[in-house]
Amino acid sequence: MTFDQFKKEREGKKYQESAKFWAQCVALAKLYASEVDGIQLNGFSWSAIQWWWTGSPFKLLPYARVNYTGKGIPPRGSIIFFSATKSNPYWHVAIAGQCNKDEIRVIEQNADKGSGTGKWGDAITIRNYPYSGWKTGNVLWWYTCTMQF
Repeated sequence: MTFDQFKKEREGKKYQESAKFWAQCVALAKLYASEVDGIQLNGFSWSAIQWWWTGSPFKLLPYARVNYTGKGIPPRGSIIFFSATKSNPYWHVAIAGQCNKDEIRVIEQNADKGSGTGKWGDAITIRNYPYSGWKTGNVLWWYTCTMQF
């Protein structure tokens, strides 16, 4: 499946990996890795922040981690990690779409209220975030699949 096929098939819907954890952003990232990259990511331990605390689900897999240092643009298909916000202390992940020095366009789930219901703004959506001058308040890093098809 291509990035565009994934986007077309999933936008406006929800994906729930587990009844226990609802429709989370991490579930969408794992689904993307499976369907587009053809790789099963290791466990997320329920939230993006847990990936940091418990070790990366990308270990021993063909992904390159790029720490955000104030410059650089995430390539299309990269899994971007965002730090905590007032409304979401558990961090957030999204899949990079078309990104440039002014904005990051992503596919994401559970981004509005973080309700996990997959409804309205928490459904799988396409959103833009400012990235003016390659600066954004909460991008931490991204992982890009390095496997050649």
